This record gives sequence, C-alpha cells and structure tokens, in this order.
Amino acid sequence: MSWRVGVNFQPNDDTLVYGNISRGYKAGLIPVVFAFTPSQLAPVSQEKLTSYEIGTKLSLMDRRLQLNASAFYYDYVDKQFLTYTTVPLIGPVNAIVNIPESDVKGFDIEVIALPTEGLTLNAALTYVKTEVGTYMGIGAAGNPIDFSGKEFNFAPSISATASAEYRTPVSDGLVAVFGANMLNNSETYADLGENPDARLPSYTIFDLRAGVEADEGWYANFFVRNAGDKYYWTTVFNGGDTLVKMAGLPRTYGVSAGITF
Repeated sequence: MSWRVGVNFQPNDDTLVYGNISRGYKAGLIPVVFAFTPSQLAPVSQEKLTSYEIGTKLSLMDRRLQLNASAFYYDYVDKQFLTYTTVPLIGPVNAIVNIPESDVKGFDIEVIALPTEGLTLNAALTYVKTEVGTYMGIGAAGNPIDFSGKEFNFAPSISATASAEYRTPVSDGLVAVFGANMLNNSETYADLGENPDARLPSYTIFDLRAGVEADEGWYANFFVRNAGDKYYWTTVFNGGDTLVKMAGLPRTYGVSAGITF
C-alpha cells in the first residue's frame, strides 16, 4: 500500500516550510534484455521506497526572486538494478537484479529570478550520494565483486540546469521569445561497481531558441540543441568481447511550429 504524510508551516505569505514522508513501489517485471539463457529472464520482484523530505519555499524581493530548497533521504528495499550475470561458455551478460538494501541522500536548490520586465532566469542544482547496501554480484568482466558501499549506476552526484528567457512585444498580439538552456551532469558510471571501463565523464551542453508567439494561439520557433557540439556518452555496455559506448546527439538544428486552441 502506498501512502504519504506531510506537514506544512507558513509563518507568512512569502514563506513555506514543509516535511513529507511517503511510501511507494515500483512494479516487478520480466527483464527486457538480450538473453542467452532463461535465467536472464527470471522475474524481478517489486522495489519499495520510503522517502523522507524537508524543505522550504521562499518568495523574496517583492516576489521577484523565488528560492526553493529541500533535503531528502530515500530508503530502498529490493531496488531493481541493471548489472551482469554469467553464462557458461559465453561469459558476462546483462541482467536485472534486486539488491536488498540501498539508499540515496541529497539536496536540491532552485532559484527563479525576474530581474527586469520580460526576463526570467532559472537555475537549479541537485546533489546526491547514492550507496548500495551489502551485496555480492558479477562485474562486467564476469568476476565476483562486492558492490557494498558502491554508488548507483547512471547517478551523477551533481546535476545542474540553468535557463534564461526573454519575451518582448514586437507588434499588437505578437511576442518575440529568446531562450537558452544549460545542462551539466557530473561523472557517473554505466555499471555498478564503479568500473573504470564503464565511466561516463562529466559534460555540459547548451541549447538555444528564438521564435514568436501570437495571441491567436500560434507559435513558431527555431532551435539549436547541443549548440557547442559537445561529444559525450550516454551509456557504456559490454557487447561480448566489445565495449560499446553510445554517444549523445551532436549539434542539431530545427524548427517547430504549432497552434493551440
């Protein structure tokens, strides 16, 4: 049974302090992996998460500056992880397993500013420390590994975003919109055990956009994603006797348009 308990305290119109405790589940599944043996397709049981969070939301400078901050602790039971198992005569192959205990500690901060008419600035940062509990498993080389105390895969310790948007009228009923976004992820790993071969280096990418919006509901935008043409990896996996690294999209241009009713 899922549940949630929370308490809010609002000492004034511009300040909110809150605390939440909640329980949730992720359904069990049958792994979708390239399988050599039936054991790779053995059902994985549901995972259970108990979440603890405290935080505050502050409106400052006559509500031209919004500050949101929270700290959290996630306690997992039987969390589902993508890792490896071994197949005789073949070696290590992908598998999804339940790890009995693991947890996440962290905090996030978000700042939203309206410094001038039409300009909105936003910045956010999340820090997490992930940790596997006591668990013995198989590494990418097919060797037994003690994963106890290791960080989660695909879990950068720092993720940061920033954006800026400027809106200005250009005629009656027509607004020009200019924007930019930034995403930064710190180093992480595509495999449990912090295997150096599965390391995903930190990267930063920028997106740009410009367009118009009409009061009648139509809009048109030109965008550039990964404007700096940053080369980065999204995952690394063992493909038998080959280490496969998947790259993120290069610089991409495009146009979007639509109408709302």
